[in-house]
Amino acid sequence: MFGARACNSTAGPLRRGLIIRFLYHHILTWKLDCLASQVLLAEEQSLSSGFSPSAHREYGMRLFVKLARCFLPLVLGSALAWVPLDAATRSGLFGRGYAVIPQPQKVEFKGGDFEIGRGWRLQLGQGVRADDVAVESLKEGLESRHGIRLETRGRGNAIELVIQPGSVEIGQAADKNKPALEEQAYRLELAGSGIKITANAPTGLFYGVETLVQLVKHAEGKRWLPEATIMDWPDLEQRNIYWDDNHHLERMEVLKQALRQAAFYKINGFVIKLNDHF
Repeated sequence: MFGARACNSTAGPLRRGLIIRFLYHHILTWKLDCLASQVLLAEEQSLSSGFSPSAHREYGMRLFVKLARCFLPLVLGSALAWVPLDAATRSGLFGRGYAVIPQPQKVEFKGGDFEIGRGWRLQLGQGVRADDVAVESLKEGLESRHGIRLETRGRGNAIELVIQPGSVEIGQAADKNKPALEEQAYRLELAGSGIKITANAPTGLFYGVETLVQLVKHAEGKRWLPEATIMDWPDLEQRNIYWDDNHHLERMEVLKQALRQAAFYKINGFVIKLNDHF
């Protein structure tokens, strides 16, 4: 799913996991603030009392060990809080060795896995232009990440892209702006005889392409996909990340790469902080 809502079978475990992570985050933040205050106070006291350099180093080492004993359990606990609490939090895709972020709303398996590689071609269907960003993302993503170069002609199995308004229905979502969510919805049909991505609008087609590129699994020297149908739509229309350039200013190439990576994971808002630079 694009947003934060889980399906009914995973809502309970995910909710418990989120609560644990929330508590660990705030405990860790509070503890770090306390530790930072102790370090600053100790440094101030040592300077004012005229410690010798060797005594200062020895005191600092004892303080470091003390802080590490407090800090390490919190770090480990925070990391463990991100581990799934039980098998119910794992999608069927994960259980078969596939990873997609965010997890799709609906996955219906049709069979086993099939190989994808040389000989596959790109087929532009209804409503899709050759210069559509989804087309470029599919070709570039499959080639750069998986070494699969799609043909433009021939009789090989096809990956067909289609934009057909009203063709993909959405289910429940936290956001009540249904038309906006429908624009981002897609259906991904995966089979050894061919792949088809259908969307209501270009935005949804792009997200379907990103799911397909993420989904390709490398095993035994080959590339695999599951025989399945995926129906997906966002839980929230707007999904932002925050980029803080307050204390340093990135080059434009870095920002562009960050935008591409965010879009790869279906982030559609980029909030950047630029104060004190201009």
